[in-house]
Amino acid sequence: MRTFNGVARDLVLQVRAETAVGETVFVSGNTPELGEWKVNQAIQLSKVHPEGNLWQALISIPANQNVQYRYLICTVVDNDGKLENIVRYWESHVRPRILRPIDHIDGKEDLDVFGYQGDIESVSKGWLTSETIVQLKMFNSPVTIWKRRYREKPISVHVSSIDITRKDSVAEIIGMEEDSTLTEGVNRSWPIVEVAQMNDSGCQFTQQSQFGIMYDPNDYVIFQIQVLKPNSIAYMVDFYVHDSDVPEHIGFCYILPSNMRDTAGTCNMPISGKRQQPIGQLSVDYLIVRPMQDFVCDLSVTYAKHWKSLEKKGLDVGHRGAGNARRNDKVENVLENTVASFNYAAKHGADMVELDVQLSKDLVPVIYHDYYICISMKKKEHKMSMNCFN
Repeated sequence: MRTFNGVARDLVLQVRAETAVGETVFVSGNTPELGEWKVNQAIQLSKVHPEGNLWQALISIPANQNVQYRYLICTVVDNDGKLENIVRYWESHVRPRILRPIDHIDGKEDLDVFGYQGDIESVSKGWLTSETIVQLKMFNSPVTIWKRRYREKPISVHVSSIDITRKDSVAEIIGMEEDSTLTEGVNRSWPIVEVAQMNDSGCQFTQQSQFGIMYDPNDYVIFQIQVLKPNSIAYMVDFYVHDSDVPEHIGFCYILPSNMRDTAGTCNMPISGKRQQPIGQLSVDYLIVRPMQDFVCDLSVTYAKHWKSLEKKGLDVGHRGAGNARRNDKVENVLENTVASFNYAAKHGADMVELDVQLSKDLVPVIYHDYYICISMKKKEHKMSMNCFN
Protein backbone atom coordinates (compact mmCIF):
# COMPACT_ATOMS: atom_id res chain seq x y z
CA MET A 1 0.00 0.00 0.00
CA ARG A 2 1.13 3.56 -0.74
CA THR A 3 -0.06 6.80 0.77
CA PHE A 4 -0.45 9.89 -1.38
CA ASN A 5 0.02 13.01 0.77
CA GLY A 6 -1.78 11.20 3.57
CA VAL A 7 -5.12 11.50 1.72
CA ALA A 8 -5.42 8.58 -0.73
CA ARG A 9 -4.37 4.97 -0.45
CA ASP A 10 -4.05 2.03 -2.82
CA LEU A 11 -6.33 -0.93 -2.26
CA VAL A 12 -6.79 -4.30 -3.99
CA LEU A 13 -10.34 -5.32 -4.93
CA GLN A 14 -11.09 -8.92 -5.89
CA VAL A 15 -14.39 -10.29 -7.18
CA ARG A 16 -15.52 -13.62 -8.54
CA ALA A 17 -17.72 -13.09 -11.61
CA GLU A 18 -18.91 -15.29 -14.47
CA THR A 19 -18.64 -13.51 -17.82
CA ALA A 20 -19.40 -14.36 -21.44
CA VAL A 21 -17.11 -13.81 -24.42
CA GLY A 22 -16.48 -10.10 -24.91
CA GLU A 23 -17.51 -9.11 -21.37
CA THR A 24 -15.29 -7.42 -18.77
CA VAL A 25 -15.77 -6.60 -15.08
CA PHE A 26 -15.60 -2.98 -13.87
CA VAL A 27 -16.03 -1.22 -10.55
CA SER A 28 -17.64 2.17 -9.95
CA GLY A 29 -18.19 4.23 -6.82
CA ASN A 30 -19.08 7.57 -5.30
CA THR A 31 -15.59 9.10 -5.43
CA PRO A 32 -13.77 10.78 -8.34
CA GLU A 33 -11.20 7.97 -8.24
CA LEU A 34 -13.99 5.44 -8.92
CA GLY A 35 -15.81 7.51 -11.52
CA GLU A 36 -18.63 8.98 -9.39
CA TRP A 37 -21.09 6.31 -10.62
CA LYS A 38 -20.52 7.23 -14.29
CA VAL A 39 -20.33 4.15 -16.50
CA ASN A 40 -17.63 5.37 -18.87
CA GLN A 41 -15.41 6.44 -15.95
CA ALA A 42 -15.57 3.09 -14.15
CA ILE A 43 -12.34 1.23 -13.34
CA GLN A 44 -11.64 -1.89 -15.39
CA LEU A 45 -10.60 -5.10 -13.62
CA SER A 46 -8.37 -7.79 -15.09
CA LYS A 47 -8.47 -11.56 -14.75
CA VAL A 48 -6.08 -13.06 -12.21
CA HIS A 49 -5.81 -16.19 -14.39
CA PRO A 50 -6.86 -16.30 -18.08
CA GLU A 51 -9.01 -19.42 -17.61
CA GLY A 52 -10.58 -18.45 -14.28
CA ASN A 53 -13.40 -16.21 -13.12
CA LEU A 54 -11.45 -14.18 -10.54
CA TRP A 55 -11.01 -10.48 -11.33
CA GLN A 56 -9.01 -7.84 -9.49
CA ALA A 57 -7.91 -4.21 -9.65
CA LEU A 58 -5.64 -1.91 -7.69
CA ILE A 59 -7.61 1.24 -6.90
CA SER A 60 -6.77 4.52 -5.21
CA ILE A 61 -9.40 5.92 -2.82
CA PRO A 62 -9.62 8.37 0.09
CA ALA A 63 -8.17 6.79 3.22
CA ASN A 64 -10.20 8.65 5.86
CA GLN A 65 -13.80 8.13 4.74
CA ASN A 66 -16.29 5.42 3.83
CA VAL A 67 -16.39 4.73 0.10
CA GLN A 68 -19.39 3.25 -1.72
CA TYR A 69 -18.90 1.01 -4.76
CA ARG A 70 -20.56 -1.51 -7.08
CA TYR A 71 -19.36 -4.02 -9.64
CA LEU A 72 -20.67 -4.08 -13.21
CA ILE A 73 -20.13 -6.27 -16.26
CA CYS A 74 -19.70 -4.44 -19.56
CA THR A 75 -19.02 -5.06 -23.22
CA VAL A 76 -16.50 -2.53 -24.53
CA VAL A 77 -17.29 -1.41 -28.08
CA ASP A 78 -15.76 1.01 -30.56
CA ASN A 79 -18.20 3.84 -31.23
CA ASP A 80 -16.66 5.90 -34.06
CA GLY A 81 -13.17 5.64 -32.58
CA LYS A 82 -14.30 6.13 -28.97
CA LEU A 83 -14.37 3.18 -26.59
CA GLU A 84 -17.71 2.88 -24.86
CA ASN A 85 -18.85 0.68 -21.99
CA ILE A 86 -22.17 -1.05 -22.66
CA VAL A 87 -23.54 -2.28 -19.33
CA ARG A 88 -24.68 -5.90 -19.47
CA TYR A 89 -25.30 -6.43 -15.74
CA TRP A 90 -24.71 -4.42 -12.58
CA GLU A 91 -25.16 -4.89 -8.86
CA SER A 92 -28.43 -3.19 -7.95
CA HIS A 93 -28.74 -3.52 -4.17
CA VAL A 94 -30.37 -0.38 -2.79
CA ARG A 95 -27.37 0.02 -0.46
CA PRO A 96 -24.07 -0.34 -2.34
CA ARG A 97 -20.94 -2.02 -1.01
CA ILE A 98 -18.88 0.01 1.46
CA LEU A 99 -15.14 0.31 2.01
CA ARG A 100 -14.37 1.60 5.50
CA PRO A 101 -11.08 3.07 6.78
CA ILE A 102 -10.33 -0.23 8.55
CA ASP A 103 -10.34 -1.93 5.13
CA HIS A 104 -7.70 0.55 4.01
CA ILE A 105 -5.46 -0.48 6.91
CA ASP A 106 -5.93 -4.22 6.31
CA GLY A 107 -5.50 -3.84 2.57
CA LYS A 108 -8.94 -5.45 1.86
CA GLU A 109 -8.07 -8.31 -0.52
CA ASP A 110 -10.98 -10.43 0.74
CA LEU A 111 -13.08 -11.92 -2.04
CA ASP A 112 -16.36 -10.40 -3.25
CA VAL A 113 -18.88 -12.35 -5.33
CA PHE A 114 -20.59 -10.46 -8.13
CA GLY A 115 -24.25 -9.75 -7.38
CA TYR A 116 -24.12 -10.91 -3.76
CA GLN A 117 -23.96 -8.97 -0.52
CA GLY A 118 -24.01 -11.67 2.11
CA ASP A 119 -26.79 -14.05 1.08
CA ILE A 120 -28.76 -11.41 -0.83
CA GLU A 121 -28.48 -11.38 -4.63
CA SER A 122 -29.51 -8.37 -6.67
CA VAL A 123 -28.42 -7.95 -10.30
CA SER A 124 -30.05 -5.76 -12.94
CA LYS A 125 -29.51 -5.56 -16.67
CA GLY A 126 -28.07 -2.41 -18.17
CA TRP A 127 -30.02 0.35 -19.86
CA LEU A 128 -29.83 1.93 -23.29
CA THR A 129 -27.14 4.62 -23.36
CA SER A 130 -25.95 4.95 -26.95
CA GLU A 131 -27.03 1.54 -28.24
CA THR A 132 -30.39 0.54 -29.72
CA ILE A 133 -32.46 -2.59 -29.10
CA VAL A 134 -33.94 -4.38 -32.11
CA GLN A 135 -36.47 -7.12 -31.37
CA LEU A 136 -37.58 -9.71 -33.93
CA LYS A 137 -40.78 -11.41 -32.78
CA MET A 138 -41.92 -14.76 -34.18
CA PHE A 139 -45.41 -16.07 -33.38
CA ASN A 140 -48.55 -17.49 -35.02
CA SER A 141 -46.69 -19.96 -37.27
CA PRO A 142 -44.13 -17.47 -38.63
CA VAL A 143 -42.16 -20.05 -40.67
CA THR A 144 -43.70 -21.58 -43.78
CA ILE A 145 -41.68 -24.31 -45.51
CA TRP A 146 -42.83 -25.20 -49.02
CA LYS A 147 -40.42 -28.07 -49.65
CA ARG A 148 -42.12 -31.33 -48.72
CA ARG A 149 -39.06 -33.17 -47.42
CA TYR A 150 -38.60 -30.56 -44.65
CA ARG A 151 -42.21 -29.92 -43.66
CA GLU A 152 -42.61 -32.53 -40.93
CA LYS A 153 -39.07 -32.43 -39.59
CA PRO A 154 -37.91 -30.47 -36.51
CA ILE A 155 -36.35 -27.14 -37.45
CA SER A 156 -34.24 -24.65 -35.50
CA VAL A 157 -33.84 -20.92 -36.17
CA HIS A 158 -30.65 -18.91 -35.63
CA VAL A 159 -30.26 -15.12 -35.99
CA SER A 160 -26.93 -13.34 -36.53
CA SER A 161 -26.06 -9.72 -37.32
CA ILE A 162 -24.03 -8.41 -40.27
CA ASP A 163 -22.52 -4.93 -40.59
CA ILE A 164 -23.32 -4.07 -44.20
CA THR A 165 -20.94 -1.07 -44.18
CA ARG A 166 -17.86 -3.27 -43.72
CA LYS A 167 -16.25 -4.53 -46.92
CA ASP A 168 -15.13 -7.78 -45.33
CA SER A 169 -18.69 -8.45 -44.15
CA VAL A 170 -20.08 -7.93 -47.64
CA ALA A 171 -17.42 -10.21 -49.13
CA GLU A 172 -18.20 -12.81 -46.51
CA ILE A 173 -21.90 -12.72 -47.39
CA ILE A 174 -21.23 -13.17 -51.11
CA GLY A 175 -18.79 -16.05 -50.58
CA MET A 176 -20.75 -18.00 -47.99
CA GLU A 177 -21.13 -21.74 -48.50
CA GLU A 178 -24.46 -23.39 -47.89
CA ASP A 179 -23.54 -25.64 -44.98
CA SER A 180 -23.65 -25.76 -41.18
CA THR A 181 -20.54 -23.55 -40.94
CA LEU A 182 -22.36 -20.65 -42.58
CA THR A 183 -21.84 -18.22 -39.72
CA GLU A 184 -18.36 -19.27 -38.60
CA GLY A 185 -15.94 -16.36 -38.38
CA VAL A 186 -18.68 -13.83 -37.62
CA ASN A 187 -17.89 -11.79 -34.51
CA ARG A 188 -20.68 -12.68 -32.14
CA SER A 189 -19.58 -10.68 -29.10
CA TRP A 190 -21.00 -7.49 -30.62
CA PRO A 191 -23.69 -6.83 -31.64
CA ILE A 192 -25.20 -9.01 -28.92
CA VAL A 193 -27.95 -11.40 -30.02
CA GLU A 194 -30.14 -13.04 -27.38
CA VAL A 195 -33.33 -15.07 -27.55
CA ALA A 196 -36.27 -15.80 -25.24
CA GLN A 197 -39.33 -18.03 -25.46
CA MET A 198 -42.27 -16.29 -23.87
CA ASN A 199 -43.47 -19.03 -21.52
CA ASP A 200 -43.19 -19.84 -17.82
CA SER A 201 -39.78 -21.48 -18.12
CA GLY A 202 -38.02 -19.60 -20.93
CA CYS A 203 -38.97 -15.95 -20.62
CA GLN A 204 -35.44 -14.75 -19.81
CA PHE A 205 -33.15 -13.61 -22.62
CA THR A 206 -30.14 -15.90 -23.06
CA GLN A 207 -27.36 -16.43 -25.58
CA GLN A 208 -28.23 -18.56 -28.60
CA SER A 209 -26.82 -22.03 -29.06
CA GLN A 210 -24.79 -22.84 -32.17
CA PHE A 211 -27.92 -23.81 -34.11
CA GLY A 212 -30.30 -21.33 -32.51
CA ILE A 213 -33.62 -22.24 -30.92
CA MET A 214 -35.97 -25.09 -31.84
CA TYR A 215 -38.96 -23.87 -33.82
CA ASP A 216 -42.50 -24.50 -32.61
CA PRO A 217 -45.29 -22.80 -34.58
CA ASN A 218 -47.25 -22.26 -31.35
CA ASP A 219 -44.39 -20.54 -29.48
CA TYR A 220 -43.88 -16.82 -29.03
CA VAL A 221 -40.15 -16.22 -29.56
CA ILE A 222 -38.25 -12.92 -29.38
CA PHE A 223 -34.76 -12.41 -30.74
CA GLN A 224 -33.22 -9.31 -29.18
CA ILE A 225 -30.18 -7.57 -30.68
CA GLN A 226 -28.16 -4.69 -29.19
CA VAL A 227 -26.63 -2.50 -31.87
CA LEU A 228 -24.98 0.93 -32.04
CA LYS A 229 -26.10 1.87 -35.56
CA PRO A 230 -29.27 0.04 -36.52
CA ASN A 231 -29.28 1.54 -40.03
CA SER A 232 -26.05 -0.30 -40.89
CA ILE A 233 -26.95 -3.72 -39.47
CA ALA A 234 -28.70 -6.51 -41.38
CA TYR A 235 -29.88 -9.78 -39.85
CA MET A 236 -29.33 -13.23 -41.29
CA VAL A 237 -31.81 -15.90 -40.23
CA ASP A 238 -30.54 -19.48 -40.69
CA PHE A 239 -32.74 -22.58 -40.69
CA TYR A 240 -31.53 -26.07 -39.70
CA VAL A 241 -33.24 -29.44 -39.94
CA HIS A 242 -32.56 -31.78 -36.99
CA ASP A 243 -32.84 -35.14 -38.71
CA SER A 244 -29.52 -36.64 -37.58
CA ASP A 245 -26.72 -36.11 -35.09
CA VAL A 246 -25.46 -33.10 -37.07
CA PRO A 247 -28.18 -30.58 -38.01
CA GLU A 248 -28.46 -29.83 -41.73
CA HIS A 249 -28.47 -26.22 -42.89
CA ILE A 250 -31.40 -25.95 -45.32
CA GLY A 251 -31.84 -22.23 -45.96
CA PHE A 252 -31.56 -18.64 -44.87
CA CYS A 253 -33.04 -15.19 -45.38
CA TYR A 254 -31.93 -11.60 -44.79
CA ILE A 255 -33.75 -8.84 -42.94
CA LEU A 256 -32.29 -5.54 -44.14
CA PRO A 257 -32.47 -2.12 -42.46
CA SER A 258 -34.64 -0.98 -45.37
CA ASN A 259 -37.21 -3.60 -44.34
CA MET A 260 -37.58 -1.89 -40.95
CA ARG A 261 -38.22 1.76 -41.72
CA ASP A 262 -40.66 2.39 -38.87
CA THR A 263 -40.36 1.94 -35.13
CA ALA A 264 -42.52 -1.18 -35.35
CA GLY A 265 -43.95 -3.27 -38.16
CA THR A 266 -43.97 -6.62 -39.95
CA CYS A 267 -41.47 -8.15 -42.40
CA ASN A 268 -42.25 -11.00 -44.81
CA MET A 269 -39.05 -12.46 -46.22
CA PRO A 270 -38.47 -15.37 -48.66
CA ILE A 271 -36.31 -18.25 -47.40
CA SER A 272 -33.61 -19.26 -49.90
CA GLY A 273 -32.41 -22.87 -50.12
CA LYS A 274 -29.12 -24.47 -51.06
CA ARG A 275 -29.48 -23.68 -54.75
CA GLN A 276 -30.71 -20.14 -54.09
CA GLN A 277 -34.29 -21.16 -54.88
CA PRO A 278 -37.11 -20.07 -52.53
CA ILE A 279 -38.14 -22.90 -50.20
CA GLY A 280 -40.38 -20.99 -47.81
CA GLN A 281 -41.28 -17.73 -46.13
CA LEU A 282 -40.59 -16.06 -42.78
CA SER A 283 -42.92 -13.53 -41.17
CA VAL A 284 -41.60 -11.49 -38.21
CA ASP A 285 -42.81 -8.49 -36.28
CA TYR A 286 -40.07 -6.04 -35.34
CA LEU A 287 -39.67 -3.37 -32.69
CA ILE A 288 -36.87 -0.78 -32.53
CA VAL A 289 -36.17 0.85 -29.15
CA ARG A 290 -33.77 3.79 -29.19
CA PRO A 291 -32.12 5.51 -26.19
CA MET A 292 -33.50 8.75 -24.80
CA GLN A 293 -31.48 11.71 -26.00
CA ASP A 294 -29.56 13.76 -23.40
CA PHE A 295 -30.60 11.47 -20.54
CA VAL A 296 -27.76 9.78 -18.68
CA CYS A 297 -28.31 6.89 -16.27
CA ASP A 298 -25.79 6.20 -13.52
CA LEU A 299 -25.02 3.41 -11.08
CA SER A 300 -25.99 5.19 -7.87
CA VAL A 301 -29.27 3.37 -7.10
CA THR A 302 -32.23 1.57 -8.61
CA TYR A 303 -35.49 0.34 -7.09
CA ALA A 304 -36.36 -2.00 -9.95
CA LYS A 305 -35.70 -5.15 -7.90
CA HIS A 306 -36.17 -3.61 -4.45
CA TRP A 307 -39.97 -3.43 -4.40
CA LYS A 308 -40.37 -6.89 -5.90
CA SER A 309 -38.46 -8.43 -3.01
CA LEU A 310 -40.75 -6.93 -0.37
CA GLU A 311 -43.70 -9.05 0.72
CA LYS A 312 -46.38 -6.47 0.08
CA LYS A 313 -49.98 -7.47 -0.44
CA GLY A 314 -51.66 -6.21 -3.58
CA LEU A 315 -54.25 -3.48 -3.44
CA ASP A 316 -57.92 -4.38 -3.76
CA VAL A 317 -58.93 -2.22 -6.71
CA GLY A 318 -62.58 -1.74 -7.60
CA HIS A 319 -62.54 -0.99 -11.33
CA ARG A 320 -65.36 1.34 -12.40
CA GLY A 321 -66.96 0.94 -8.99
CA ALA A 322 -69.04 -2.04 -7.93
CA GLY A 323 -71.99 -1.62 -10.27
CA ASN A 324 -73.11 -3.46 -13.39
CA ALA A 325 -73.23 -2.48 -17.02
CA ARG A 326 -76.67 -1.61 -18.32
CA ARG A 327 -78.39 -4.64 -19.82
CA ASN A 328 -81.85 -5.28 -21.15
CA ASP A 329 -82.30 -8.72 -19.58
CA LYS A 330 -82.00 -7.70 -15.91
CA VAL A 331 -82.68 -4.83 -13.56
CA GLU A 332 -79.75 -3.36 -11.59
CA ASN A 333 -79.90 -1.22 -8.51
CA VAL A 334 -76.40 0.20 -9.08
CA LEU A 335 -74.81 0.97 -12.45
CA GLU A 336 -71.06 1.08 -13.09
CA ASN A 337 -69.34 4.47 -13.54
CA THR A 338 -71.77 6.16 -11.17
CA VAL A 339 -71.15 7.86 -7.84
CA ALA A 340 -73.31 5.24 -6.14
CA SER A 341 -71.17 2.37 -7.48
CA PHE A 342 -67.94 4.08 -6.43
CA ASN A 343 -69.26 4.74 -2.92
CA TYR A 344 -70.37 1.13 -2.70
CA ALA A 345 -66.92 -0.13 -3.72
CA ALA A 346 -65.17 2.15 -1.21
CA LYS A 347 -67.41 1.04 1.66
CA HIS A 348 -66.63 -2.60 0.89
CA GLY A 349 -62.84 -2.33 1.08
CA ALA A 350 -61.59 -1.13 -2.32
CA ASP A 351 -58.25 0.65 -1.89
CA MET A 352 -58.68 2.64 -5.08
CA VAL A 353 -61.58 3.17 -7.40
CA GLU A 354 -61.16 4.40 -10.95
CA LEU A 355 -63.21 7.10 -12.56
CA ASP A 356 -62.80 9.31 -15.57
CA VAL A 357 -64.20 12.82 -15.52
CA GLN A 358 -64.60 15.32 -18.29
CA LEU A 359 -66.12 18.81 -18.27
CA SER A 360 -69.34 19.75 -19.90
CA LYS A 361 -69.67 23.09 -21.68
CA ASP A 362 -70.79 24.79 -18.44
CA LEU A 363 -67.68 23.44 -16.62
CA VAL A 364 -69.69 20.90 -14.62
CA PRO A 365 -67.77 17.65 -14.08
CA VAL A 366 -69.38 14.70 -15.83
CA ILE A 367 -68.58 11.03 -15.10
CA TYR A 368 -67.37 9.69 -18.42
CA HIS A 369 -65.25 6.54 -18.50
CA ASP A 370 -62.80 4.83 -16.15
CA TYR A 371 -60.04 6.78 -14.57
CA TYR A 372 -59.65 8.47 -11.20
CA ILE A 373 -61.55 9.18 -8.05
CA CYS A 374 -62.91 12.53 -6.99
CA ILE A 375 -62.55 16.08 -8.18
CA SER A 376 -62.80 19.59 -6.77
CA MET A 377 -63.39 22.24 -9.39
CA LYS A 378 -62.20 25.82 -9.51
CA LYS A 379 -62.93 27.53 -12.81
CA LYS A 380 -61.20 25.41 -15.48
CA GLU A 381 -58.71 23.81 -13.10
CA HIS A 382 -59.39 20.50 -11.40
CA LYS A 383 -57.55 18.63 -8.68
CA MET A 384 -57.74 14.93 -7.97
CA SER A 385 -57.67 13.36 -4.53
CA MET A 386 -56.73 9.73 -3.89
CA ASN A 387 -58.12 9.81 -0.32
CA CYS A 388 -61.61 11.11 -0.87
CA PHE A 389 -63.18 7.88 0.39
CA ASN A 390 -61.09 7.73 3.62
